[in-house]
Amino acid sequence: FRITAKNGAGVWSTPSESITILAQDVIEAPTAFINPQLKSTTVQAGETVVIDADYYGKPLPEVRWLKDGKEIEKSTPRMEIKSTITHTTLTVRDCTRVDGGHYDMSLSNIGGVTSISVNVKVLDRPGPPDGLLRVKVVSAEKCNLHWSPPLNDGGSTITHYVLEKRETSRVTWTGVDPHIEAVSYKVTKLVPGKEYIFRIAAVNKFGVGEFLESEPFVAQNPFKTPSAPSTPTASAVTGDSVVLAWERPESDGGSEIDGYILEKCDKEGVRWTKCNKRRLNDLRFRCTGLT
Repeated sequence: FRITAKNGAGVWSTPSESITILAQDVIEAPTAFINPQLKSTTVQAGETVVIDADYYGKPLPEVRWLKDGKEIEKSTPRMEIKSTITHTTLTVRDCTRVDGGHYDMSLSNIGGVTSISVNVKVLDRPGPPDGLLRVKVVSAEKCNLHWSPPLNDGGSTITHYVLEKRETSRVTWTGVDPHIEAVSYKVTKLVPGKEYIFRIAAVNKFGVGEFLESEPFVAQNPFKTPSAPSTPTASAVTGDSVVLAWERPESDGGSEIDGYILEKCDKEGVRWTKCNKRRLNDLRFRCTGLT
């Protein structure tokens, strides 16, 4: 730009020195305002959550809504985002416990980035227990169950658990225990040889949550009968005693051998009697009192 002056006589001056100006919009970083009462919102399951905010910035900021760090897509079921040049609204309809969490409204332009956080708690029945429902078979009639609390308690303290079972050949579930306060349980009175599935659910003041099922398992001993020891060999035979020795069984049945019983029977007899009063741990024993 430059300026030239003209006087009353019609004479023009020489132009002033010129200056150069770059034409551009004023840049203002985004700012936002939200009702402080909305920053921590609690609703019942089935209700609607509405989070709205006013914002400003030059150039016009880009508006993004995120849940637990992940951007909310416009196609997300039950969620709707509406924005004007100064206002944005997130609506979540028919809330369930999965809609609870940490929400962020993020604004960005070339002047900077800002965000506002909102915590939403949905009061609902709890989620399923976390991880696996683990089954440890104790015997053909007993097993132990172990599980972990739910990651989502539905906004209310877990009071107890409900345990059910069914045979895989049937479709109906039967109750095992309706009120378990621990995260483990000992099941008894199983039918040997039957295949079972268990399921466990947490309970809070809003009701029974989702069930977590175990893998199918057969009620059977986790071990087998060990094979027989070798035929005993005799040594140091006297009129009333003998030393007997033997070898370990080829198979321990899946559990370590922890003792032996030695029995004797008269050659013409049919009745077997114990030679040892206490369980034998060695592979030899001196039997006395022979006649």
